[in-house]
Amino acid sequence: MPIDRGPWTALVDDDGSNLVGSIWNKAQIASVLLDPIDASLLPLQANWIDIPFSAGNFGSVGGSWAPTAGSAFYAYAFIGHTLMLTLAVTDSAVGGTPSQLTLWNPIAAGDLHTIGPVKVALGSGGWEAGLVHALPGSQAIAITRPTLLNFPAGPTQVYLTIPIGRR
Repeated sequence: MPIDRGPWTALVDDDGSNLVGSIWNKAQIASVLLDPIDASLLPLQANWIDIPFSAGNFGSVGGSWAPTAGSAFYAYAFIGHTLMLTLAVTDSAVGGTPSQLTLWNPIAAGDLHTIGPVKVALGSGGWEAGLVHALPGSQAIAITRPTLLNFPAGPTQVYLTIPIGRR
């Protein structure tokens, strides 16, 4: 939203005599300049929204992924047109040997894509970086190991913050 420049153009410059020109006070500066600037920047500020725990938010391909209730912090925020997701799973069990873990995206699929290379910290007997991407046409987000090896069965921790944008 553009800022109204009418009040600015109505100002008269002083000629150095201190006898002509527009006098401003702090209230005018706040209401004419600062408030509209703040309002225009508001969509760029992140207000994080917690996603309540639900086992249905987590899945896998070729196995199972079961975070423990109370051990998963999941939230999202919009920063401009970019959706930011953050997830911290401190205790979960991987069953079988899934090729990917999946995470439910709280925002309708549309034409979403991950922005740039995104990494995730995976812990299951040692830490490694993982890869994350939005699956086209769905609300699923895939988490894979960079080696494309399957996830080992057992306890697994996942930490990620990913930007997702619209094409």
